[in-house]
Amino acid sequence: MHVTKLDRLARNRLDALSIADQLESKGVGLILHDIASIDINSPVWRMIYTTISAVVTMERQRISERCAEGRAKAKAESRKQKANH
Repeated sequence: MHVTKLDRLARNRLDALSIADQLESKGVGLILHDIASIDINSPVWRMIYTTISAVVTMERQRISERCAEGRAKAKAESRKQKANH
């Protein structure tokens, strides 16, 4: 299976590992084009895949947190502007 980026395959580490397990059980290899050709049946590449999946999960959480902070700040600014007018 060819995937351009890991974050296009799964939304979090658990999904990524579940998908990897499903592919492995069917004898399907996985190629991630943004980092390297990964054979998920290899213990070393499985560890690397797991680590990268954890980083993807963390980055999604950080993006979500920053968006929530931006929305809260915009909402607070809107209240200030309404109170001043």
